[in-house]
Amino acid sequence: MPGCGLAVYAGVLLAIMTLGLTAMLLSGLTIVSSSNAARPTRLMYGGDVEPYLLNGLHTAGLLERGQVPDAFHAEDWTGMAVCALTSTTVLRLGPEGAYTLPIVDSSAKEVPGGVQIDGPWTPTATGIDGRPQSGAPGSITCAFEPNDGGDRFVTMVNGAKKASKAN
Repeated sequence: MPGCGLAVYAGVLLAIMTLGLTAMLLSGLTIVSSSNAARPTRLMYGGDVEPYLLNGLHTAGLLERGQVPDAFHAEDWTGMAVCALTSTTVLRLGPEGAYTLPIVDSSAKEVPGGVQIDGPWTPTATGIDGRPQSGAPGSITCAFEPNDGGDRFVTMVNGAKKASKAN
C-alpha cells in the first residue's frame, strides 16, 4: 500500500478543485441573473429609488423635499439626467435644464433611443447649477435602453393624460 498516500492526496486535491469550480460557476450564474435586478436606469417607482438619485430633482425644484415621483427613470448613475412622472406632471432634469410639463398637455411616443415627449415644457426658475433658465423646448427625448421600461413610460404618460381628460 505504499501508493495509497499519493492517491488519497490526489483525491483531496480533486475534491477541492471540484468545490472551487462549482463555487465559480454558481458565482457566475448569480452575476448573470442579477442583470434583472433593479438599477437606476430602469423605470421604477420613486419610493424604490436610492435617495441620492432624487437629489437632482429636489435641488432643481422639480420635487419638494421628501416627495417621490410615481415613476422614475435615470439615464445615468448620478441622477443628473432624469425623466420622472407625478400624478399631474412629467418632469425632466438633464443637461438641457430642468423642465415640467402638465400631463394633460403632453404626448409621448417611443423613438429610437428612447421616449419623445412633446408639449409646452416649462423651465424651472433656475437650473440645477443655479443659473436662470429661459426658453422651453417643444419636445424632449428621454434616453431609454432596451428593456428599461420606455414602453411602460409611454403608456403611463398617455394613460394619465386620458384619465385626466376624462375627469
